[in-house]
Amino acid sequence: VDQMMVSELDMMPPDDDDSAASKGVVTFISFMVFGSVPLLAFFIKEKMGLDGSPLMSSTVASGCTMFSLGMIKGNLTSQNMMYAGFVMALQGLFASYVAFLIGYVLDPDGADGAEAVVGKVIEGLVATSKGGEL
Repeated sequence: VDQMMVSELDMMPPDDDDSAASKGVVTFISFMVFGSVPLLAFFIKEKMGLDGSPLMSSTVASGCTMFSLGMIKGNLTSQNMMYAGFVMALQGLFASYVAFLIGYVLDPDGADGAEAVVGKVIEGLVATSKGGEL
């Protein structure tokens, strides 16, 4: 089966040497790095005093990150990098939309309240970074 995968499909068989712990560490680090992009977009926008919605800057940063991850995936799997980036960005957009809809259905007034909570968190982070207290 391994020979058929390599010769006919140009796919390398999975490595049996990788431990679950090392895969878990790689997944954790990846989540911490790429998952922090939306929060960093909020923080940087607030710190620099830029105009515009922090939600929009976070959305754009997240979309660019998802597109970049898709391109990396496409490169590693010998797929069209632009197509893979576009598909991953769409999947991220769809997942975000579904999460928002679930939150809205559970608490229709919570969407406005959530933005206020995020604003308070950002204010606290900015105050802390300037040496103030929460």
